[in-house]
Amino acid sequence: MLPGITPNPVAATALRIAAARRRRKEEECRYTNCTLQTAAKMMADIDAGILPVGENDRLVGMITDRDITVRAVAEGRDPDKTMVRDAMSDAVRYCFEDEDAEEVARKMG
Repeated sequence: MLPGITPNPVAATALRIAAARRRRKEEECRYTNCTLQTAAKMMADIDAGILPVGENDRLVGMITDRDITVRAVAEGRDPDKTMVRDAMSDAVRYCFEDEDAEEVARKMG
């Protein structure tokens, strides 16, 4: 870390995800039919609490450690049999690095 620079946790997570994708491209959870067990293992491997979920080269959702815990495990679902699509958040909002803060705030509602 550089002196005087506060780390951005979102950017740090994105970098960890990108690095993990390069290392383990064949194991990417890019499809909604990955199990929650697979997604949780990937999160543990890259030390992140969130993964983007894609299908047909499109972002279709995000799965978080909280989604796994609250939407699946707390309801008694088996993480080894429950699919990511059954617990993920599918209302994804995003921004680009060159957008100004007002535009990002408007998008985030």
